[in-house]
Amino acid sequence: MSEGFVYVIHAVGTNRVKVGFSLTPEKRLIELQTGSPFPLSLIGKREGTIGLERAIHFRLREHWQTGEWFEIDPAQCWEIVCAEPLPVPTIHAPDGIACKGMFQPATELSHVPVALYEIQFLATRGRCEEILPLIQSVIAVTQSRPDCLADLPQDQIMAIFEQRHAA
Repeated sequence: MSEGFVYVIHAVGTNRVKVGFSLTPEKRLIELQTGSPFPLSLIGKREGTIGLERAIHFRLREHWQTGEWFEIDPAQCWEIVCAEPLPVPTIHAPDGIACKGMFQPATELSHVPVALYEIQFLATRGRCEEILPLIQSVIAVTQSRPDCLADLPQDQIMAIFEQRHAA
């Protein structure tokens, strides 16, 4: 994976921050400022890869708002970015379910939250062709154990429900 920088940009006057990856975060700040109703500020950057960015997004998942934007105190976010992130688990596809790229379908219940995060990640980037195998894997894993959904956030439960009834 290409080396670059994982950066944190803050929408000044809010607790909204963007955690992204770029070879040139300062240039990315200028690009984002053009469409932002808030002044933006580069909180910081650290060397890293897209994989590091994904691991940080996973760690920040409880604060996710939209795309790569999170609702969290900027200083707290920067501490999380600077900490050694937990790796996003590697999950291998079950037989008969093909997947593309680095996104792996769930094969057991403990993988479902990661797969749901990956679906959310891909959906916010318009990468729909990569979502279906992940959704299929979540459905396959949870069909025999609908009670396992009790621990998932409501929006994730609704996404699974809608997919089950759309098929």
